[in-house]
Amino acid sequence: MKAIALILLVCFSNSAIAEIYKCVQSGETVYSNFPCGKNAQLVPDHITPQDVSSQKIYQETHSVQPPKTEAPPTAVVSDFQARIRSKIRGNIVPPPDLPENTRVEFVITLTPKGYVKKLRLVKSSSHEMYDKSVKSAILKSQPLPIPTDPALFNRFRELDLMFKPNE
Repeated sequence: MKAIALILLVCFSNSAIAEIYKCVQSGETVYSNFPCGKNAQLVPDHITPQDVSSQKIYQETHSVQPPKTEAPPTAVVSDFQARIRSKIRGNIVPPPDLPENTRVEFVITLTPKGYVKKLRLVKSSSHEMYDKSVKSAILKSQPLPIPTDPALFNRFRELDLMFKPNE
């Protein structure tokens, strides 16, 4: 009986110890209970406060922390929005004698490959030919340039786009 208890103790003694990983994200050292990047380093189980420069790091390595998620850089989002608008604008053929203050607004739902899944006219320009021209330009511009990173794509899944003839 003692032999079985000893075997069970040995087999399950490490099951309560969580693996701790160390990563550098955006220049900041982060510790987590799961790999937090391609360069994740497993922290040895025997780390003690004496092994590191501060008690805070020891506490961080022995507590569960969710991974840090960063919002996509505004410049990247703006760049892709500009690319999308530019591609569509290049395909718009406005009717002649269109008033300068004309504007039309569409909501576009995209697939991860940049194809239009759904296209909805939100606000008409009151000029049917211009509305049709913009709609046709959106469809002709497929696939639209979108980021390949899934985290960034979520910002582009549904777009609200407004067009004016002189922009």
